[in-house]
Amino acid sequence: MSVLPRTDINRKHYTLFVELTRRGAWIVHDGHGGYDSDGDWVPGLAVAHEFTDYEDALTLAKQLAPRIVNLHHNHSGPHATGHQEWTR
Repeated sequence: MSVLPRTDINRKHYTLFVELTRRGAWIVHDGHGGYDSDGDWVPGLAVAHEFTDYEDALTLAKQLAPRIVNLHHNHSGPHATGHQEWTR
């Protein structure tokens, strides 16, 4: 899940993953840490909030993606408009 287009060279650094765990729960993570149910980043995947419903996890990822890009990416050009096109 990312608000950056697939062709953006920085996309891999600003992508969130909604992943099914071995225990059958869904987590939201960035490859380095996970997110709790309030959207706060926590180090490691083992402590990420486990969602029972995929749609709930996806909703959180969609809420977090723009915030992550805006915090860490110099957002200029066509993607600075705030228009969000989700890419998977």
